[in-house]
Amino acid sequence: MKNKFVTFIKFCTRLLVLAVFVAAYTGCQDKEDNPSLYNSGNFHNGARPIITSISILNAPLGTSAVLAKIRITGQNFSTNLADNLVVFGNLYGKVLASTATTIDVQAPYVDLFTLPDTTVNVSDSIYVMISGDNAALYPSNKVSYPLTRVLRIISNSANVEMVNARAVATDNSGNIYISLATPAVGGVKMGVTKLAANGVETPLLSANDQQYAWEDMKVGPNNDLYFCGPLRGVKILKNGTTALGTFSAFSAADGIESLNAMDFDANNYLWVGGKSSSRKLYSLSPTSPVVQNPTVFPGIIKTLRVYNGYLYIGAIMDADTTYRIVKYQILAGGALGASYTEVLNVSSKYPGKIVSSLTFAQDGDMYLSFNKDWTGLTDNPGIIVLHPNSSIEEFYPSALVSTKFKGTSAAYNSLYWGAGNYMYAVCVNTENTSAAPSKSRLIKINMFKNGATYYGKP
Repeated sequence: MKNKFVTFIKFCTRLLVLAVFVAAYTGCQDKEDNPSLYNSGNFHNGARPIITSISILNAPLGTSAVLAKIRITGQNFSTNLADNLVVFGNLYGKVLASTATTIDVQAPYVDLFTLPDTTVNVSDSIYVMISGDNAALYPSNKVSYPLTRVLRIISNSANVEMVNARAVATDNSGNIYISLATPAVGGVKMGVTKLAANGVETPLLSANDQQYAWEDMKVGPNNDLYFCGPLRGVKILKNGTTALGTFSAFSAADGIESLNAMDFDANNYLWVGGKSSSRKLYSLSPTSPVVQNPTVFPGIIKTLRVYNGYLYIGAIMDADTTYRIVKYQILAGGALGASYTEVLNVSSKYPGKIVSSLTFAQDGDMYLSFNKDWTGLTDNPGIIVLHPNSSIEEFYPSALVSTKFKGTSAAYNSLYWGAGNYMYAVCVNTENTSAAPSKSRLIKINMFKNGATYYGKP
């Protein structure tokens, strides 16, 4: 009992000394240390820890982004993992491994809601402290290392949360288009809203057309907007107008319940899929809204995306009700190859889960989001990355989990890569009750790399 008490006293003393040290050390601009703070200037094992270089082990969001895994190389580190403390500005990283000459650490996450919108870097330096006997702390030299912010919330000019946003798309001028599925507080109806780069919001549809929940939309030729959802066909909003028109109407005999996803290919054919008794996957000609070579697909299509000459489909398969990602080769004239190739059996990796959206980086990484159809959201990764080598990792987990609404579960309805390095994700809460309506946030993520081409745009 006595030993446990002594150990507890040492632990408390160490925490107190650490707090005093960080307050003094981070506020000091001089790289020389104040000997009075740590063991009268005597360093760990008789030598001060020294950082000589920093390298990147894994950076899901860029070389100096928060949550990147980095390796610190130097001298006089502790081989005891718990004795090594790595400080980014005034934030602590998670030490993963250590030797006398290296420390592997995961850079810390900073809650994006607490940062001013103008914040670019969340810290600008890094140093190591080694914990020794008698609760002493031995600091290394401080090395410049900017920790880049990668997430921010995009809101309208009134800073009002969107209500049950379903889909997002952008044009080449940086305008953002958002499909809303539930009437919002203040009388804003369902439909589509446009957020300009300056944050000004403009409803796009006339009053008569503000009654549909569009599951997907794409920017097409001439910057016209294309929509699919609960109607039996594809709608179009021509650039500069507010009246919704019909681009293509499908046969009632097809038994369409909903059209959930669409995308243009390199020849501007528009591929559309969803849930219907006929199980048809449609391709629409760029010169005439006529269905070309409809394909019977054995499942309910939830999402699709064109990449590198293939049509990727996320669907609940009829044969066994599993969720799978498959791909077809796209042929000339709006046709597909004779059969599909399976890319990922989602159900075997994440039983009972539904992928709501998928998109690609230019380098072939596939990003998959999970939505409110997911049961058991306590283990919801939100977004995962499927690499070209078939390995899978959870995408930036801590940051996206923090986007939950007042403790409720968060999910993602839509992913869309905008201009340059930025991907947009529609994050929603999933309670959807009168006390907690299904509000949404649009998150802008700096991916530090380009997305794959969205065809159809002018």
